Amino acid sequence: MRRDRSRALLAAVWRAGLAAVHGETLLRDRSRLAAGRWLLELHGRCIEVALPETRSGGRLRVLGAGKAAASLARGLEAVLGERIDEGLVVVK
Repeated sequence: MRRDRSRALLAAVWRAGLAAVHGETLLRDRSRLAAGRWLLELHGRCIEVALPETRSGGRLRVLGAGKAAASLARGLEAVLGERIDEGLVVVK
């Protein structure tokens, strides 16, 4: 019985660790849109990215490639939503 509980605990820790570094989860939990800027908070630092102004015709395009690109794109779409004009994500 104790062995089963240990396995269940280890499996739960493993799943929690994977979820913490999952691209979509990471961007949903650690980034936000504020006053025309995309803010990403990692390791106690805040990275700010100024987004193009839509009033002056600026467009936001998202490009991604690689194994984690789809997950990261979903997370970015969840945060920026309608602010994204178009995008292209290539995965294997």
